[in-house]
Amino acid sequence: MTEIEFTVSYLSAVQKKHRDYFTRARISIMKCVRIRGDKKITVDVVKKDLPAEIKYDIESMFWLQ
Repeated sequence: MTEIEFTVSYLSAVQKKHRDYFTRARISIMKCVRIRGDKKITVDVVKKDLPAEIKYDIESMFWLQ
């Protein structure tokens, strides 16, 4: 599994964990983030009003500040 495949898989799992929010908001987690890099992946949260618990799940995995 490549780093990008792992990243997308992890983000999909976060979306499943918070299914109620994403269903209610009618948005995909992939519309809420920007993935950069090939070998070293960085994920930026671009949807600033994403609930704190979802941001935490993303940031804690990808070491964002």
